[in-house]
Amino acid sequence: MSRKAIDELKQQIPLLDYLEAHHWRPVRRLSRSRWIGLCPLHDDHKPSFLMDPSQNLFYCYGCGRGGDLIRFAELYHQVKFPQALVLLHRYVGPVYSNTPLDPGYALESATRSHAHTVIDMGSDEFTVGRLHPMLDPTLRHQRLLREADDPEVAVILLDVVLGHGAHPDPARDLAPVIRQARARARTAGRWLPVVLSVCGTEEDPQGYETQVAALIEAGAMVQATNAQTVRLAGLIAEAAGSTGSTRQAVEIPAPSPSQPLPDASRILSLLHGPPRVVNVGLDLFAESLAAQGAETVAVDWHPPAGGKQKLIDLLDKLNA
Repeated sequence: MSRKAIDELKQQIPLLDYLEAHHWRPVRRLSRSRWIGLCPLHDDHKPSFLMDPSQNLFYCYGCGRGGDLIRFAELYHQVKFPQALVLLHRYVGPVYSNTPLDPGYALESATRSHAHTVIDMGSDEFTVGRLHPMLDPTLRHQRLLREADDPEVAVILLDVVLGHGAHPDPARDLAPVIRQARARARTAGRWLPVVLSVCGTEEDPQGYETQVAALIEAGAMVQATNAQTVRLAGLIAEAAGSTGSTRQAVEIPAPSPSQPLPDASRILSLLHGPPRVVNVGLDLFAESLAAQGAETVAVDWHPPAGGKQKLIDLLDKLNA
């Protein structure tokens, strides 16, 4: 997703609204614009989740995670694109992508697949000047039908994300496309499995069970998690003749009873004492620690050139 599209999404969906839509409620106000409550990212029994609506940022000093709307959605829904590439490689070998983990497996064009391909349709080439496919799936549906017509395609892998800021009813639009894709393959004498996962809960406005039922009825093989979906797609491709990396059980030897344990007294002394923190940068983190009585030193720091890589490169050349 382009930076412009990300900024527009953040403006359309304030973080506080997104949190409240997922049933987060503040426990108390720390200042005029900052609230604290239980963390929705882990099993929290003591309010540790700090939220600043004015900056659209959050931080939990219980689990140590923080960021903006996009980061919260990533953590809350546990959607990871690189995970699919790593898992698939084990089953089918090299996987090409428009956002590869290894530059050697970069596609020449994101619009044309090569061998085993995984496409991130939220990347810039698909989102500049148009909505993310979570909101407007037109390009993804067009690509699905085109790949279905390719006789070399053994399986199609998808994910569907629910929640506020996503399509109000993704299954309604995706289900007929899946039916059409499978019908085309069947007409050509091929069996085309469509494997997908639905990331969401019954509390999401789209309704998890309703979405899953509609996609299964359309012929999709819906799995419980992203990892299970990728493994099933990999096994199907492997059965169709793909060769992945050798997967062997790893034996972890038990430590010898006579092996001395390291001295952990210094580490234990740190854990038993109050925290002492040097916070560099975002003052939101320092204030959350100070509110809990932690000894905190705040260092006012900002990245050079506002963190913009092109300007940083120019500064490096000037200093060379």
